[in-house]
Amino acid sequence: MADVTAGDLLRRVLSGAGVRVAYGTPTSGVPVIGVSDPEVALTLAIAHRAVRGPTAAAMLEGGIVRVPGSEAGEPARLVISDAADLLDATPHVGRGSAGSGLEMRLDLDLDRPAPDLPPSGWVEPRWSEPDPVARDRLDRASSVVVLAGPGVVTRGAVTALHAFASAGRLGVINTWGAKGVFHWSSRHHWATAGLQDQDFALAGLDRAELVIAVGVDEREAPSRFWRQYPHLVVDPDQLGPLAERWRGPSGWLDLPPLRIRLAGVTQAGWSSGSKPVMPTRVTMHYGQSLAAGGLVAADAGNAGYWVARTFATTELRAACVPPATTPGWAAACVLVSRIADPLRPALAVLSGALDDHTRSVIDVASGLGIAVGVEVWSPDGETIGPDEHLARLGTLTDSRVGGVVSLATDEHQIDEMVEAAGEVRAWRDGD
Repeated sequence: MADVTAGDLLRRVLSGAGVRVAYGTPTSGVPVIGVSDPEVALTLAIAHRAVRGPTAAAMLEGGIVRVPGSEAGEPARLVISDAADLLDATPHVGRGSAGSGLEMRLDLDLDRPAPDLPPSGWVEPRWSEPDPVARDRLDRASSVVVLAGPGVVTRGAVTALHAFASAGRLGVINTWGAKGVFHWSSRHHWATAGLQDQDFALAGLDRAELVIAVGVDEREAPSRFWRQYPHLVVDPDQLGPLAERWRGPSGWLDLPPLRIRLAGVTQAGWSSGSKPVMPTRVTMHYGQSLAAGGLVAADAGNAGYWVARTFATTELRAACVPPATTPGWAAACVLVSRIADPLRPALAVLSGALDDHTRSVIDVASGLGIAVGVEVWSPDGETIGPDEHLARLGTLTDSRVGGVVSLATDEHQIDEMVEAAGEVRAWRDGD
């Protein structure tokens, strides 16, 4: 039997905590997709979870291992001085990936021999009997609405959400990190909320006796917007057990004003043949070009708002928009997608101009032989009509081609959206 090294133990620790891919500096014992730029490596690890699901790690210079979390906040920090510390590290990695992340500093030689022992386990709780308080409040409520955030996706609870919503015939408001939990035409899908100031006031929460908040990210759904309504915060792992024990009131609530108002503006843009193109006509084209398993990823900002607001999702992880400003995010999402699925049609979308972080991601992709297509929304971008735009996307989303193009969009449609649901609040500093 081959000698076991500390690097081998590190690989077991990461794997045991659900880490499936590592990006960054070559590390003894751990297979790594080589990325020399530490900022790009970390961005890829963050994007990996949004695009592919399992946790990823960034292996950085100086023996730093970063495991991004699914929540906002500073990562926990851990110093690994010997093999005994490594043997006990798995739960820390698991809790970090489920929380606000973990930073490990490896203060040991990974090539040194280590005990051939299994690291301490990390078992994420997946099932428990329903909380009796939650069951009682559900039983007493005559009308219930669900507010679902990205934790439903990262915790693997989408199927349980479907069961829960079906049991109660419930409308579900999702934030943009949970786009695709229901098909856009499903009766359960009410709207994507959190992008504008009036979203939650118009989302139908005020008409329910109880709001079930599950997997909510404070960056996408600040609590001040929904905690004034009678509510119950439910762990994503409780959705399945609750669905088995509860049957909600018969009948459906009417669709909320938010969905009706947004649909009016969105659909008017679908039929417009104006030049420059209406933003909702652009996102409709994204849906047409990236159907059947494609991906559109957008950076925070104007283009990200329109993708998060109006891209008609038909499946999970078809559209990825970050909860906070993350430079290079959109291109990183396309790259990690293409590493796993080289033929997947995909597009990165951003606003203003091509930034240095995105250029760095594109350079890394080029070094790996991967094409990344980028469309930059800009007032100074190319002015083309709808037919030309749709035709151009066929080349831009092709996994063999890629490239960077610019696009001017009609700047007036945002005024209609603001009239419908208030000022855009997503990614506002200090919000």
